Amino acid sequence: MKIILKENIRGVGKKYEVKDVADGYARNFLIARNKAEYATPRAILSAQNAFAEQEKAREEEAVAEKAVLGKLEGTVMRITANANEQGSLFAGIGKEQIVTALKEKGLKGFSRESFDMKEPIKTLGKHIIPLLLDGARAGDFVLEVERE
Repeated sequence: MKIILKENIRGVGKKYEVKDVADGYARNFLIARNKAEYATPRAILSAQNAFAEQEKAREEEAVAEKAVLGKLEGTVMRITANANEQGSLFAGIGKEQIVTALKEKGLKGFSRESFDMKEPIKTLGKHIIPLLLDGARAGDFVLEVERE
């Protein structure tokens, strides 16, 4: 049976794709749980239009992200934090604090997924933060942590 997926389903396909699946799986699971719909000609056309709109929005978002990344790449960002005499921070600086600091500086459009940090920053000094765009490394910026 041909169906149109309404969301990404692992092992089956992605949103708006037309797939051929077993009748029972389609009727009893996918359609019953509103994860898919029957692939009528009208529904196929509607899905193609929705997919095209989604791709266009995704491309525009990528262009905007690249512009913001271009502003941030190679710059030095400063954050102040409480630290002891040895230079260890009392509270680590994570992705959320970096996103908040960027928003305060007027650089919007970043999320936790924009940075490739394995663990929070726990020391004073300069740290290189890798930037990600669509899951791929897009550049770096320097985060300088200073004592409050």
